[in-house]
Amino acid sequence: MKVEDFQVDVVAPTEIMASSDLEDEHGVRKEAITSYLAAKFNKDEETVREYVDLAWGEAEKHEGVSPELILAVVQKESGLRAGIKNKYGAQGLMQVVARWHPDKLHRRESLFDPSVNIRVGAEILQEYLTKAKNGLPGALKKYSGNSRGYVESIIRETKRLATIGNKAQDDQDEG
Repeated sequence: MKVEDFQVDVVAPTEIMASSDLEDEHGVRKEAITSYLAAKFNKDEETVREYVDLAWGEAEKHEGVSPELILAVVQKESGLRAGIKNKYGAQGLMQVVARWHPDKLHRRESLFDPSVNIRVGAEILQEYLTKAKNGLPGALKKYSGNSRGYVESIIRETKRLATIGNKAQDDQDEG
């Protein structure tokens, strides 16, 4: 065989980095949403990416609950602050009240732990979606305790996050 018989593909550095996301089919979408949220809330991307990954993982387990929905609730409830607590006892990223959902918490778990909080919040959203007569608006109304403007705000931000992720995916697919 001659040297010419060996075909070598030269891969650009950006393609190597992109290939590391092959195991994660949503990598481009997650990255775009992470960048958006990090800039919006002036947070470091590593922390925000942890929340984005947690949201994706929980959304896969809870029918009808998208990662964008989880992240919209996280934004509205806590501004991406994991250690926050309000005067009613709501804690963490999704502002879960432990006394209202003791069946969803395991012994010694903390709602200040982002993975616990997002897991429990996603379970609550799925439960409310199942019980709500009018779907997502009813579930969000119950989740918020009937806060004015909450439903519209969450739906609007869910759509914004989905658009950001979809545009990034489309851009990559075209390029």
